[in-house]
Amino acid sequence: MSRVRLVPVLVIALISLAVLFGFWQAYQHYKLFGPLESELRDIPGVSHIALNTASGNSVVVQLGPFHTLENGDLQTTYESIESKVRSTLGTTESIVLEDKSNAFLSNEYVNLEPMIFEGIRDGQYTQMIQSVEKSANSQGVAARITMDAHHFFIQLQYGSHYFYKVLSYQLNGGGASS
Repeated sequence: MSRVRLVPVLVIALISLAVLFGFWQAYQHYKLFGPLESELRDIPGVSHIALNTASGNSVVVQLGPFHTLENGDLQTTYESIESKVRSTLGTTESIVLEDKSNAFLSNEYVNLEPMIFEGIRDGQYTQMIQSVEKSANSQGVAARITMDAHHFFIQLQYGSHYFYKVLSYQLNGGGASS
C-alpha cells in the first residue's frame, strides 16, 4: 500500500489554483474588460469607466455634460452603453452612471420626484414630462426627459453642473425604481 504525502499534494494543489486564478484574471482583463473599456470610451459623452468586479460586477460610467452626449441625449448614450455591456458581460451586470451634480441640482431632482412618480403611477407620461421640464426651467435648470419601454432618462443641467438619472418602470400598474 502506498502512502500519499500530504505536503507535496497540498503544494501542487495550491500552485495549480494559483496558475488557474492567474489565467482567469488575464482572460478577464484582456478578453473581457479591456475590450469593453475600449468600446465604451468610443461612445460620445463617456469620459471615464471603472469596472468593479469585487462585489458583484458593475460598470461605473462617468458621463460628460449634455453637449458631449450622443445627440445630446442621455437615452441614446445609455442605450449604447447598455448594449455594449450586455453583449460583453451578460444580463446580470449593473450600470452606474456618474455625473457632475451639485447640491442645487440634487435638491431640484428631489423636488421634481413627486411629479415624476405621480406621472408614472397615473400613466400620464407626456403631461408629466411637460410639467417637470416646465418646473425645472422656472428654476433656471435645463431639463430633458425621455423614455423607452422600460426606462425614464432624466437630464438636468445648471451652469457647469449636470445630473443624470435612469429610472426603470413597468407599464400597467408597475412602478418606478432607480
